[in-house]
Amino acid sequence: MIPSSNQYVDTHRVTEDRAIYIHEHTKRLEDTFLSRENTTHRTMEKSTRTLFITIVITSMLLGFGNSDLAQDREECTNQLIELSTCIPYVGGDAKAPTKDCCAGFGQVIRKSEKCVCILVRDKDDPQLGIKINATLAAHLPSACHITAPNITDCISILHLPRNSTLAKEFENLGRIEDNYNSTSPTQIHKGGGKAEPVKSNGWKEKSWLGVELLIYLLVSLIFF
Repeated sequence: MIPSSNQYVDTHRVTEDRAIYIHEHTKRLEDTFLSRENTTHRTMEKSTRTLFITIVITSMLLGFGNSDLAQDREECTNQLIELSTCIPYVGGDAKAPTKDCCAGFGQVIRKSEKCVCILVRDKDDPQLGIKINATLAAHLPSACHITAPNITDCISILHLPRNSTLAKEFENLGRIEDNYNSTSPTQIHKGGGKAEPVKSNGWKEKSWLGVELLIYLLVSLIFF
């Protein structure tokens, strides 16, 4: 029996429909595969970065030979993470610190007064060969509207002899801090917003010299 012309048309249409279905199904499979591949790539990249920064931070903190307690190093590791969002501002890539930066900055002051002093003391460690913009760093407390301790109190916290080189360095930094606060009007930055004053267990509530606090950021700069 010879097929009619209608049967030929139906067969052709079925074949065409199947081709369209196969094409669409293949496209969906490709999209799914690419999506999974991208997700896997991002996850692996994030995991690698997290592992690498953990190794670098640990190595850096092990280099602080003058630290008295291992818990100080652990605390400093946490502060590196707290201040990582301040990198764009102190590096000159952002006009104002973000809210996350200011929040992290405030948390550092609240939680780790001694840790801040330790890192400032060890800021010239050979492993920390990265420069930052000192002017922008010094503006960080004002930009975040944060009232913070005076750096000279590190002398007593670290039990430094008054005539030691480190004590004199802290005193010089304190004078720079006072001069900046007395001559610079408070500026309001859209990015940072307002932040509550920091209570610091007896420390004098003055604006902290951000250039020294930002030692926390040095390792994180590797990733930018």
